[in-house]
Amino acid sequence: MKLLKYLGYLLYAAVVVSLLLWYKFPADAFSTRIEKDLNTMTPALQWVVEEIALLPPFIVPQQFLFFSRP
Repeated sequence: MKLLKYLGYLLYAAVVVSLLLWYKFPADAFSTRIEKDLNTMTPALQWVVEEIALLPPFIVPQQFLFFSRP
């Protein structure tokens, strides 16, 4: 019975953490990090991420992702 109780606590904690991550998703920091990483990997191109969001199944669509040659 204790195992079931602890599994319930674990499930509850996972649901709460995932909902808080979805609600408070740090889009600006994530967008800046992706731009920095892409620009580091491809120095001949300049990447710009205009909008980024987190959808409920935790997929991160990158809308308006542009690149140009500097």
